[in-house]
Amino acid sequence: MVEIEIKEKDDKVSKSNLLIESRGKMSLNEAKLFALIMTQTELHQENQFEKYVLDVSSLKDSTNHKGFYDYLKKTAIALEDVKLVVETLTEKRKRKTTVIRLINSPSVTEGEYELEYYINKDLLPYIEDILKKGTKGYTQYQLENILSMRSSYSIRIYELLKQYENKGEDYREFEIEDLRAYLGIDQDKYKRISNFEERVLKTATKEINEQTDLDIQYSKVKKRNKVVGIRFDVKYRNKKETVTAEKYIKLGIDIEEIRIRSGLWDSGFNDDQVAVIYDSVNISDIGLEIYDYILLSYMYSKRKAARNIYAYTLETIKNDYARALPQAKTRYFVHEEDEARIIEALKRFGAYKKKM
Repeated sequence: MVEIEIKEKDDKVSKSNLLIESRGKMSLNEAKLFALIMTQTELHQENQFEKYVLDVSSLKDSTNHKGFYDYLKKTAIALEDVKLVVETLTEKRKRKTTVIRLINSPSVTEGEYELEYYINKDLLPYIEDILKKGTKGYTQYQLENILSMRSSYSIRIYELLKQYENKGEDYREFEIEDLRAYLGIDQDKYKRISNFEERVLKTATKEINEQTDLDIQYSKVKKRNKVVGIRFDVKYRNKKETVTAEKYIKLGIDIEEIRIRSGLWDSGFNDDQVAVIYDSVNISDIGLEIYDYILLSYMYSKRKAARNIYAYTLETIKNDYARALPQAKTRYFVHEEDEARIIEALKRFGAYKKKM
């Protein structure tokens, strides 16, 4: 067997619509990992039955676990056990139910942001369905749209609604039992519509509207005063083009300079994350103080956030929780460690320039 190392990052998830409409349970972490795997559909088709080595560092900031190794190990093992139920019609219009598995023999190593795995043969027909643009079609979306979600139901509802984008439909309606089955909800869970609405629908609506390219509202479909279905009205909006380090490099912008001058040298943020942070500073008159603004926001986030410092830093920059703007402009710093960090950044940048 040959190991296929996945070096080129693709941020677009591609799933056969048969998978989108499959039924089965998948946890939040399993759904995110599977979505990441499904950014590599073309490679999986070209190199069937080979071992893949996938960079999973983009999942690091979406984990709630203290240790990424434990998170990835637990998630990969669980994903190998996931079964999805796919329902189709035969040529004779007879219903056919197929149970499929997704990956085999996952392997993770402590200290490395990689997942080794094989694609299960059950999954291959649904990958071929994507590449051949099969009759059932396929759905694509940006991976970043779901990475910050905190509910697996949000991911599933997003996928089900995104599926209808290519059809030009601005709504999708589900019978209650069908929607519950798509979401993998047990029969004895959220039986009361009020609980289902609070735990599933409201959470999903909020996350989808805040984090994705869809703007949705839901309403209850009633028959004789009984709720029998849910209707989602959808508006499709184009998100801002994804910022990546590669795009910055093409513009002649030095990512390493941003990392050093912004005090991010030991942050653990990858190049794309550094680019996003730099791009997120939307202050027209900040000038050269942009690096100090980022540095102060990052230091504030380190003090305040117990985990996911990257996401907290973005929020701090957006809302200026650190009151970094007046500090950057007046050069009066609230915390001595912040001022020391700025001095250290200047020294490191000077050394970096000498090496160039």
